[in-house]
Amino acid sequence: MQDIEIDVLVIGAGPSGCVAAAHLQNKGINVKVVERSEFPRFVIGESLLPRCMDHFEEVGLLDAIKDYGFEIKNGARFIREDTICEFDFSKKHTEGYNWTWQVNRADFDLLLTNTLKKRGVDITFGHEVVDVAFEKDGTSKTTIKYKKGEQYIIKAKYIIDSSGFGRVLPRLLDLDKSSEIPEHSSIFSHVKEINRPEGREGTLITFDVIDKDCWLWVIPFSNGKTSIGYVCKNEFLDSFEGNSTEKLKSMLKLSKYYYERFKDADFLFEPVTIKNYSKSVKQLFGKGYALTGNSAEFLDPVFSSGVTFATESGLLAAKLIAKVLGIDFKIIDLTSVYNKFLEVMEPIVKSNKMASANLKPRIRMTTLYFQGQSMGNYLIAGTGNRTELAIGYFTKYGDGGVDFEPLGMLYKKEVREIARILKIPEKIILKPPSPGLWVGQTDEGEIGLLYDTIDEILYRFDYNLGFNGLNKEDIEKVRKMRKSAYHKLKMPPMYKIK
Repeated sequence: MQDIEIDVLVIGAGPSGCVAAAHLQNKGINVKVVERSEFPRFVIGESLLPRCMDHFEEVGLLDAIKDYGFEIKNGARFIREDTICEFDFSKKHTEGYNWTWQVNRADFDLLLTNTLKKRGVDITFGHEVVDVAFEKDGTSKTTIKYKKGEQYIIKAKYIIDSSGFGRVLPRLLDLDKSSEIPEHSSIFSHVKEINRPEGREGTLITFDVIDKDCWLWVIPFSNGKTSIGYVCKNEFLDSFEGNSTEKLKSMLKLSKYYYERFKDADFLFEPVTIKNYSKSVKQLFGKGYALTGNSAEFLDPVFSSGVTFATESGLLAAKLIAKVLGIDFKIIDLTSVYNKFLEVMEPIVKSNKMASANLKPRIRMTTLYFQGQSMGNYLIAGTGNRTELAIGYFTKYGDGGVDFEPLGMLYKKEVREIARILKIPEKIILKPPSPGLWVGQTDEGEIGLLYDTIDEILYRFDYNLGFNGLNKEDIEKVRKMRKSAYHKLKMPPMYKIK
């Protein structure tokens, strides 16, 4: 695998890394995510807080999560002996969401990464960071190992370490330090519930406090499974005999409230034990890097703050990097506008595929002119090149309705050559061009010719050269496209009044 040069390397594809990568991509920054594990994979951190909803919404991930159907979390319950205390997220003193989710992280993290990959974010699984070297200016060279020990280098201007408990940069840069929080352990698994109560009782996240140093979590999921686990001092956990299954079975007896509900449930996997889970570091950032989420510090899972701290810190790091790189970029989702337009027009005229497809770039251009004029009569730049313009491969009054065309005199081949000079990533240069009007659409697939072929024919047309060695059918096809595109390149004809 060849070495890679990018703007930002994100280590870890959990919620922190995904939020950071989503924001950077939204800002037009070249970002790559490397993840050591193969997804889906199990990880704890299954209870969210409403604050993280703002993060997912800001970077454009919220709708995908809503559509999945995770268990809604409107609050939380704490039990200690006969005392019960419930927290309702709607009873708050600030603006913001009053609900969130309880999630199986294997499904949740896979959903986030799949959503980002569909948006074009480069995410690589099964690739492990084994070394990193920083230059004085903060740029870095990170060594990545994959497959059977093969390696390659990623050169980056910045690194965001969202590796969670992998704690990549703290290990490699000697940033770890002992936590000031007392040594605690957790032991946990999932069960397929056979005695889940109906209604709210069956889905309510609960913390059953056995004493001040020991408590049980119960986190029901929408798929019928439930996460259960204990947090306690190391010596208390060690006092239970047997393997991890036997220990967790014995510990369940400590809960008067939940023992009957779970006593006959089988664990879906051997209970996992994490000792001394609280982590700390000497510093949270340095020249060219930032630590986010659990790779920075982890306190205690009692208030479900882990994922929210992760997404908050990931987004803050990404925003700071985007600010330093000086790229201002906005995404405006016009899906609702497009759908509403078709809905209004439906009783008036029956749309066809091309009319509906060409509506998209026309709405986009209307939006750009509205924004440009609102900002103070800005001019709108087009993205068309000489090849596309010559054959009419653009939408009239859509992507063709602009004030100027910076690339308008360059053939497609020349645009690619300039992109390489500017060190645009090869994966972007070689990505099949598409107007994105329907799923699976590509320029060359719709046109029926490769751009290299079109460029060669157009070049010979433009400079009156012969067509020796070229396919006659291809030449005729390009000639017809040029002729049919003529009206797109001229002002509308007007009657002459004498």
